[in-house]
Amino acid sequence: MTVLLEQINRLPDYAVGVALVVAAVLIGSVIWKGVSRSLAMRRLRQVAEAPEKVEELFTRYYGASDLVKMASTLENAAKRHPDVDLIRLTGADEVWIKRLAERPNKRWAERVLEFAQEKGLFTVFLSALKQSKCAHLFRNWLSEHEDLLALRKVALSGKGEDFDGKQAGEMLQDRLDQIREMMGDPLWPSRYMALKVLLYDEDERSRRALWEAFHDPHSLVRRTVVEEMKIEDVDEEGEEHLYTQLLRLLTDDFIFEVRAAAKQRLAVKFPDRPHIQFEKLTKVQKLHVVEQLDPASNEDRDFAVSVLEGKDDELSLNAARFLNEAGVLKQLFLNVDFSDRTALERNRALLEHAAAVNQIDFLDALPTAESPASWLIAAGLLSKKGSDKLGLTLVEKAGGLDVSTAPEHREVFEAAFSCGCLREGEGSAKYIAGFLLKNRYDAYKASFILGQLDGRNAGMYVPVLLQLLRDPQFKQLEELYAALLRFDSSFYLNELLDIIAADRDEHEHQVRIAAFQVVGRLKLPYCLQTILEHLPILPLEQAREFARHLADYSGKEFVKRAQAILAGEDGKVRAALIAALPETENKDFVKPIREALGDADPYVRSAAAWALLEYGDTRSIKQVRELLRDPVETVRREAARALGEYGNDTTLSYFEELCNDQNEVESVKLAAIKGLAFSKQEKAVDILVGYLKADVTPILEEEVYSALSRKLAQKELMALVSHLKDAEHDMREKLTHVFTRMGYESEAMLVELLREDITSLRPYITSVLEETGFIDHTIRKLSHRDPQIRRDAAELLSLIGTVAAFRGIVLAARDPDEQVRVLVTKALERLNTKGGNEILQQLQEDPDPKIRKYTLWALERIKVRNSS
Repeated sequence: MTVLLEQINRLPDYAVGVALVVAAVLIGSVIWKGVSRSLAMRRLRQVAEAPEKVEELFTRYYGASDLVKMASTLENAAKRHPDVDLIRLTGADEVWIKRLAERPNKRWAERVLEFAQEKGLFTVFLSALKQSKCAHLFRNWLSEHEDLLALRKVALSGKGEDFDGKQAGEMLQDRLDQIREMMGDPLWPSRYMALKVLLYDEDERSRRALWEAFHDPHSLVRRTVVEEMKIEDVDEEGEEHLYTQLLRLLTDDFIFEVRAAAKQRLAVKFPDRPHIQFEKLTKVQKLHVVEQLDPASNEDRDFAVSVLEGKDDELSLNAARFLNEAGVLKQLFLNVDFSDRTALERNRALLEHAAAVNQIDFLDALPTAESPASWLIAAGLLSKKGSDKLGLTLVEKAGGLDVSTAPEHREVFEAAFSCGCLREGEGSAKYIAGFLLKNRYDAYKASFILGQLDGRNAGMYVPVLLQLLRDPQFKQLEELYAALLRFDSSFYLNELLDIIAADRDEHEHQVRIAAFQVVGRLKLPYCLQTILEHLPILPLEQAREFARHLADYSGKEFVKRAQAILAGEDGKVRAALIAALPETENKDFVKPIREALGDADPYVRSAAAWALLEYGDTRSIKQVRELLRDPVETVRREAARALGEYGNDTTLSYFEELCNDQNEVESVKLAAIKGLAFSKQEKAVDILVGYLKADVTPILEEEVYSALSRKLAQKELMALVSHLKDAEHDMREKLTHVFTRMGYESEAMLVELLREDITSLRPYITSVLEETGFIDHTIRKLSHRDPQIRRDAAELLSLIGTVAAFRGIVLAARDPDEQVRVLVTKALERLNTKGGNEILQQLQEDPDPKIRKYTLWALERIKVRNSS
């Protein structure tokens, strides 16, 4: 000690300091370890005395790493208190077993055998296969426990961990009989351990046990024998049996991992064997096969597509999942084009079926999809499924299409924006609202989008709709009104009421009309007085059209309010209300309206005239007719139009000389013509034709043409044709011009008149059809690819029966469709008359050689047919 002190004294001062610090640390560490061990022992002693307080006294202070470090302390404590299982209470058994599994070591194996044998025996077995000292220890333990229960105890402490069966077999060679017995154990861990060992035993008894393992009740045992059973030395019969067992497990086993193992083993060991006959399988077997398809196999891909085409959702789910994983659904989505509609529709049907079973991952490819056909498919699916982000991507893509260039682009636009309007997310709604505002003057786009809005996302859409309503240049008003009505009125009612009540200079009149139209159509009882008092916002004609929205207010309160207004002083309010009242069908208003015919306000008199005629009040017709002499032009104009539309034959007689009345202004004559255009009386046709004969101004003549072109009822058309029959050349041209302006509808009605076979009218009807180009249009249909259209055209030309029609008929004499040829033959046979011979003569002398040739050919055919 003296020598040590002398040596320390000879050290420099700083070295002395360092040495003292190191010594202090070492001494402190030793002291701390001692204190810690002492503290742990004290706590363990307390746990032994009160096991129920183990959490409070011990485990709250020590973690897994501490239980490893203090293993010796725990051992000592456990030996001091043998009546209490301190190792299990503290959780050290699980920690030690895990430590042994990770780092096989004899010392740890001994601890597990001594203190955690029940749980850790299988881990000791596994460590024996990896470390020689552990193997020696395990063999010694086995030699002390030679009965079957020992091996069974080893197996039951396991959880199906994998191990080297061949190595284990070598270790347990002298106990194979016991292992074979374990194959009949009711608990699966025993059978599993035995199977792993017997896989490498050549004994026939072991082989038999392996074949039985294919029917083992536990899936791990079946999976293991499927994956590891050797067939190198199996005879041909055994190989066939293995194939049969694997196929059975693939189709019938209820555990996926077993089916997957069977599929893999079949693919490796029997790649050339014939495929399963899918159509002969049961529903469950089909499900098992479909879920095991190989993504790398083109044949399996085609097969899955065929399954997806079926109508079974349960099978389609597995097929769609497979095709999704294989990338096939994505290819089907991206590889479409409008040039191949058949492929497009097939792909769309497949993808819709996949989406029906919630397989829509392929839609994630939408941002990179370049074909509008892909967007069309996406639109159909995203209206029900998919993220808002994809919905936004879709409408952005479709919004950039030029819908005027191709009908397919219009189809995509409509599908995409319809989808976007149906979605709940705000992303698509925000884009569509902005797009609508930007394209508000595009009639097609604005009308379509307005028609798709259904009340969702009001916060996004309603502000834009109100902006459109305030825009006097916006024209799609009916669509706008309908769109607003689909949203909760709380989002816009106040603003509309403010517009209605504002000074007339604050908003354009059209804007006030639009606001009023929406409020009126809401039919809110608490807005009744506002509606009645602001009816003058609407022109009288619009007020009459608006009347149907007031019809729902026909209760007592409405009658009371309306009568109060009729008795009031304001002429405009009374006039507007009178114009709207007939739609309520309440006859209580007829008397005060009749009295209004003599009102001082011309607007009231005009409205009363219309209202009484719309009520059908015949007692008032004479009084209304007297308004034709009213000093105010506006009143005469409205009375003329109303009487023209609603007057009877007697009343209409007053209009016969109206156009020649030099004392009447042109606006009144125009109003009368407009009224006659809507008249249901046949006499209106005679009057209008009379106007055409008269020397009227170009403005009046144009209005007459417009009025007559509306006369499409059968009786009206017959009346026009009758006038055509008796007309001179100039008048015939004018009436033909009327039919031309009627367009397709008149042609269809004229054809129906032809079918009635009115001989006196036929030449005039056919003359009109020639003049309007209808016959030429029908002849062009003879070259249509659809045989039914060609048949209809041939039948129609035969019905018309003019030279021009027969020129077309003979062209169809060699039509590939037999029914068309029969119609041609029948038509030509009807020419065996004096008039028919004249047509035949003209056809045989036609300047077109093809017409002449076909005519002769057809006639020869008829002669042959008649002689046979």
